[in-house]
Amino acid sequence: MKKSILPIVFVFASFVLNAQVNTTANSTTAVAPSATASSVIATSDYKIGSGDTMQFWVIGDPETNVTVRVSQEGKVSLPYIGNISVGGISVSEAKDKIYALYKPDFYVDPQINLIVTNTTAKIVSFMGTGIAKSGPVEIPPDRDLYLLEAISKAGGIVRIGSAKVEIKRSGPKGELIKIPVNTKNIGPKDYKLESGDIIDVREFGIFDDK
Repeated sequence: MKKSILPIVFVFASFVLNAQVNTTANSTTAVAPSATASSVIATSDYKIGSGDTMQFWVIGDPETNVTVRVSQEGKVSLPYIGNISVGGISVSEAKDKIYALYKPDFYVDPQINLIVTNTTAKIVSFMGTGIAKSGPVEIPPDRDLYLLEAISKAGGIVRIGSAKVEIKRSGPKGELIKIPVNTKNIGPKDYKLESGDIIDVREFGIFDDK
């Protein structure tokens, strides 16, 4: 009896080992799609910007399935309705706007799908010896970035840095706009930054800081 048990035990152990290997392999394979899915920005609050790429379609009409890129003017061209301005508004607002354009003449109740699949990074830049880390800070893709948070992301104002800073921004006609700010007198939701802004943080005294 003892001799006959050994082959059975060996076969059973081999079966368990193979099952564990297969389970591990299946688990590894199942993780892969999530990495791809994470590259898609699905939040409805994300504000669309020029250069963003989007996948669009109306459910039930394969002719509307297109990939579009937002132009520098903030516009995309969609089937049947042509150019529509979506720059600066959220994905949710864009869907509502597109729905209203399709409903009167093309569909009774269009089910709109609009997914941002790739974004152009929107950044502000810090300069000057008064900030811990000069260089770019990215604006979050799904919300606004305000001055105090941006300063924190850049490591904060150093000991010799001035609390008075300047936001340098390009105006609507390309002119340089300088916005002086005393960071001691503002709250976390003051001074929303725009892509391309330069925040100049100099040493104490440069901006007549007393």
